[in-house]
Amino acid sequence: MKFYMVKLVHKRTGIVLYKFGITKSYDIMDRFDHTRYPERARYVDFNISPIFSLFTDNKTAMDLEEKFLGLYPKIDLNNILNENYNSRNLTGITEIRLLDEFQAKCVMSELYKLKKRK
Repeated sequence: MKFYMVKLVHKRTGIVLYKFGITKSYDIMDRFDHTRYPERARYVDFNISPIFSLFTDNKTAMDLEEKFLGLYPKIDLNNILNENYNSRNLTGITEIRLLDEFQAKCVMSELYKLKKRK
């Protein structure tokens, strides 16, 4: 299992968001492939950049996802971006967070420290 963090830049507004998640895919970007999965269709609205990943056991991956999702509040993505996203066209919508630059750097610092210990 792989825990990951990606940076999502909304193409129309330029608003930067982050997504924490887990995947079985070797390539994180497979997780956002809209050509094979119609429920991922609206990810084309974003420039997506993987910024962290860690291969680990299932429990650790799920614990990391839960930890980082719990640190930052859920957001109303449609209100922020003035769009109409839902779980049928943007899977993982509840795992997207709005972090400021300082928060994102703190998360990255913590993740890379964790990776060095593994």
